Amino acid sequence: MAHLTRLECVERLSNPRLPEAERAAVLCRLGWWQLQAGQQEEAIAQFDQALLYQPDLAAAYHGRARALDEQGRFQAAIANYDQALKLTTAPGATLWRDRGHTLRSLGRYGDALTSFDQALKRQPQDALSMSAKGSLLAVLRRQKQAAMQLCDRALKLNPNLPEAWNSKGVVHSVAGQYAEAQQCYERAIALDATLDRAWSNRGIAMLRQDRVLEAIANFEQALSLAPQRQEAWKASVWAHHGRALMKLGRYERAIASCDEALRLQPGYAPAALNRLLSLGMAGRLGAQLRQGETRWELLRNLGAVLNAAKLRLLILLGGLLLLSLGQGPLAELLRQGVSVLLSLGVLGLIVADLWRNRSRLGFVWQTYFGTHWLTYGRALGIVIATLTTYSLVDAIAPPILRLGWSDLVFGKPGNVIFQPFNLFKDATPSPPGPSLGVVVPATPMPGWESPPPPEVVADQFGWSTVLILLFWLLLLLGIPFWARLEERLFRRGGNTWRQIGVRSTWFGLAHLLAGIPIVGGLVLILPGFLFACRYKYVRDRHLQKTGNSFQSEEAGVRASTDDHAAYNAILITLAAAVLIFWG
Repeated sequence: MAHLTRLECVERLSNPRLPEAERAAVLCRLGWWQLQAGQQEEAIAQFDQALLYQPDLAAAYHGRARALDEQGRFQAAIANYDQALKLTTAPGATLWRDRGHTLRSLGRYGDALTSFDQALKRQPQDALSMSAKGSLLAVLRRQKQAAMQLCDRALKLNPNLPEAWNSKGVVHSVAGQYAEAQQCYERAIALDATLDRAWSNRGIAMLRQDRVLEAIANFEQALSLAPQRQEAWKASVWAHHGRALMKLGRYERAIASCDEALRLQPGYAPAALNRLLSLGMAGRLGAQLRQGETRWELLRNLGAVLNAAKLRLLILLGGLLLLSLGQGPLAELLRQGVSVLLSLGVLGLIVADLWRNRSRLGFVWQTYFGTHWLTYGRALGIVIATLTTYSLVDAIAPPILRLGWSDLVFGKPGNVIFQPFNLFKDATPSPPGPSLGVVVPATPMPGWESPPPPEVVADQFGWSTVLILLFWLLLLLGIPFWARLEERLFRRGGNTWRQIGVRSTWFGLAHLLAGIPIVGGLVLILPGFLFACRYKYVRDRHLQKTGNSFQSEEAGVRASTDDHAAYNAILITLAAAVLIFWG
């Protein structure tokens, strides 16, 4: 019956003496025609009629499953696929492949991979199954090389297959090659502009490249296509959409996007985390905690985040206890080993970030040398205010406020970002020289670990000096990018004094994650507030002139980024100088 046209099917069905088995086959064929025309309800009705005449007709169950899948009724579709498999002695590649696509829509990626494997066993040259398996291998098993080979084979069979280009982009994304991934997604979209997964993946690649506005447009395009298909991966789209909005300071919209993600996939940790952060940045955590219904929602969000990170948290807690309570030479060796590993990890992350931003190093030059000299005057004033405040607060703070998690690892407080400074100094000490009677200030700078006051100053520059200077240069190159990220997160959208207060507090306390003492995090609220004042001043003036709120916030972020970058550059230069001349 596969050769019958739609009109021929209608003509045959008009014959009242048509045998039941043949009528069932013709009804099934007509259902497939209607399915191709996008008439899912009519197709389901034809398949149901066919099954009344022949209850064991596998092709009708297969067609019914396809129609249900297109309507977004994935669980019902899987039940029909499984029934078709039971009734077929030798299921074909198409049946297995279609089942795999629906399982993927449900988020059952392991089962989907099995179905695609079965399809390829029956039809080894099936490019669709090949490309689908490639993307799953990359995401689930991180088998990037095998996944890329599958995608390339699929494209060799069909160079114009949009699904294969999309899958190849996924493999590049898993490897961190976002520019290459974006090119693949664009090829897929050019071939099929309705491929929502390609729009979504393109948005993620753009977000990874800090092209936030373009990413949001791609996410919204992906979500506008086939809205009836509430697939599991769309929870990730909503979560990324929320994250992008959070970067722009659009916290209310970010919360709504995260809510959509959690509706599709309850307990989805990335969406729960983004929601908690957005509530905090919007200053709504307190109000949410005071209300019973929203309080439980917050606890569920927190539970989802902790549940996703439970293994890492247990390992981290066990490691911290071992490092803090361990005694003897083995524990000391472990502490030194962790210090070295953290230093190498920090170096690796900084180098990787600079390599990723290698095409935008002009931004570094513009930040340091394209700004007015008053930027450095303001930054120096903020540094002096911060250090002075830290000295005063540290003198009266109780001992518990002088603790940070780095105390448990290294036995002394400090910022893990600056750990390589100490590693270089300890590993290759400079030869001693004659004493010049120079004394280092006893109070450490907030956010970095100062060495103990020495009795001598080196008169020769050794390898430690060279390494410290190289690390100082790497930090200087990276600071503008990190400052811009922090300003977009903590300053953009904070246009009222209440919002500024909340976000400045979050800014200071967020630095506790780097291991600085609690008192340091509290003191860093001050520079956060001063950066916010600079943002608000420039933003308000620009808004009065142009009336464009987005451009005004961009101008405010640029201004506060310049101050923030200059502030950090002064601090790390002071840190490097102390280590070189008085370390």
